[in-house]
Amino acid sequence: MSMMMSCQQYLFVLTSGQLEEAGWLTRAQAGQHRLMCRRCRTFTRNDAMLDQLTMAWRDRLLDPNQSGEASTAGDDRALPSDQDTGSGKL
Repeated sequence: MSMMMSCQQYLFVLTSGQLEEAGWLTRAQAGQHRLMCRRCRTFTRNDAMLDQLTMAWRDRLLDPNQSGEASTAGDDRALPSDQDTGSGKL
């Protein structure tokens, strides 16, 4: 019978990317640990969200015109009103 992974072992396997390449036994142990440990479940969820955010930022930096058109239109509308209030004081 195999022992349950410790939090340190689980986090290392998860963050190093070895979990996707691991065998069925390691994946089963990681899944068992995640079911039992609330902190590691939360860490896994936060790690996945952080991965999504960094991928979105990377994609936006590589191709700014892809998704930047909609967000820059809102930014452009905010700039003239700031400039208009500044020019009224002169």
